[in-house]
Amino acid sequence: MIGRAKRTVLELMKWAALSILLGLPVAAGAQDAAVVARLNDVSDRYNECVYFSAVSQVNPSQLDINLAAEQAFNACKSETELMLQAMREAGLSEPQIAKVFLDKKTGIKRELRKMMNEAQGIRR
Repeated sequence: MIGRAKRTVLELMKWAALSILLGLPVAAGAQDAAVVARLNDVSDRYNECVYFSAVSQVNPSQLDINLAAEQAFNACKSETELMLQAMREAGLSEPQIAKVFLDKKTGIKRELRKMMNEAQGIRR
């Protein structure tokens, strides 16, 4: 019974970690304050690094936001390592971690495109 309860708590923590990194709401009972705080912190650091790096690379006359985003992902290796470490400590599996990164990257690219489209609309 104790083993089953422990597995249930670990599963809840994994889903809480995934939800936090993907920006989804997490049920209050599933949160462990230290894990949540760490995941929020490393996720924020990663996002800041990628957005700042991508935006600083954008040349309005040659707008390739996908290239800028990919270069930004590569420029943020320290933040990526922090996220990997935090997710592994939270008990996420490698496939779950890969999904989080894929979802974060596509979400960041989508947001960067939206920002650039809005900026171009203002300039016109």
